This record gives sequence, structure tokens and C-alpha cells, in this order.
Amino acid sequence: GALVDFEAVAAAALAIGEQYYFFNDGECKVLKSTLSGLEGRRPGRVRLSTFYNMSFHSHWRFNERPEFLRRMGALDASDPKAMSVIIPNYAMARSNCLEASHLYAICCRNACEDLI
Repeated sequence: GALVDFEAVAAAALAIGEQYYFFNDGECKVLKSTLSGLEGRRPGRVRLSTFYNMSFHSHWRFNERPEFLRRMGALDASDPKAMSVIIPNYAMARSNCLEASHLYAICCRNACEDLI
């Protein structure tokens, strides 16, 4: 078999990562837009019942249990009768990242970084 140069393989892996990043960035924008479209009276939040119901009408699987959402910092339980999902915390959660390995993941971009 032919030997492949390490630098060539590294360059190919970098190019694939960059291309996937752009694809993933588009998916993140759609996710944030979908959730923002469901926003209730409280800015940046979606009622938990609305969040779960949306999974029947889109390709997104909004099925995380409240305890999981709480652990990821995406559950607003300040009003136990009207719990809600905090949109930016949900979108930026590690669980929404593509885990390539335990050392490398492609996650949603933090829009605040553009301001720095």
C-alpha cells in the first residue's frame, strides 16, 4: 500500500473540520431561530410544554427531561407552574455539540464572541 504523508492527512482533517463547522453553524442558526420563534412572554425562554410539543412538528427532538435541562443550566424553574427552557443555554449546551472525540467537539458558536 502507498504511504500517506502525515501533513497531508492533517490538512485534510482540518479542511473537513472547517467545512463541517460551516454546516454546523447553519444548523445552530436554525435551532436558535426555531426556539426563538416559540419564545413566550419571557424573553429568551420557551415554555417547557411548547418545547416538548415542537418535537412533533420539526426534525428537532426536544425530549430532554427537566432534570437534564436543569443540569445543563437550560431550565428556568423560577415559576414551577410555568417552567421554561433558556434558549441560549440550551443551544450552547455541550449535548448539542458534535463529539468527534473526547478531545475535540464542534459546537454552536457563541454570538457574543463576534463582539470581542
